Amino acid sequence: MVSGYPLPTIQWIKDGYLISFNNKSEMRLIDNGQGLEILNAEREHAGIWLCEASNAAGKIDHELTLDVWTFPIVFIHPEDNIQSIDSAVTIHCQATGNPKPSLSWSKDDQPLITSANGVRISLKGTRLDIPRLKQSHIGQYTCTAVNDVGASSAIAHIDVLVPPIINRDNIEMNLRLPITQTLTLICDTTGKPLPEISTSMIL
Repeated sequence: MVSGYPLPTIQWIKDGYLISFNNKSEMRLIDNGQGLEILNAEREHAGIWLCEASNAAGKIDHELTLDVWTFPIVFIHPEDNIQSIDSAVTIHCQATGNPKPSLSWSKDDQPLITSANGVRISLKGTRLDIPRLKQSHIGQYTCTAVNDVGASSAIAHIDVLVPPIINRDNIEMNLRLPITQTLTLICDTTGKPLPEISTSMIL
């Protein structure tokens, strides 16, 4: 409450700059200028505010600090990771928000910790490393940021390319077939992407 005689003139100052309310739809004066109402506070409203009252007898001010809490926003990169088996993958996660968010990871909606299946997560959670990819690493990786306002997350995917492998367990290497008989040869292969198969005959 401001009092004085003559009735003081009140000005509001933020971070050293006088505030003009002519084009400030998100702010309005109340109680004859003695109060300031901020509608839908944003991060840019944070700072040092000064209420300055003056009249012919003198001037006085009151300072306050406004801190605006904000929801976390998460940035993850790269989002799509397609690498060959046994190669290395690194995924970075950064988050903004106030208070500063804490980060955690999950794989396919299951909590993920360092050393789980060869996965390494940095102390602050900003980096996930897989030094040697296996097929078990295929999946969806989620980085989640949490602070006192709420939570947010971002997703990255890992897919693993596997070179062609021929299953030789059930293959006869030397075959004899009577003339005019039919022979069926089966080439049992695996790989990702699915390998293309070609055959040749050595005479």
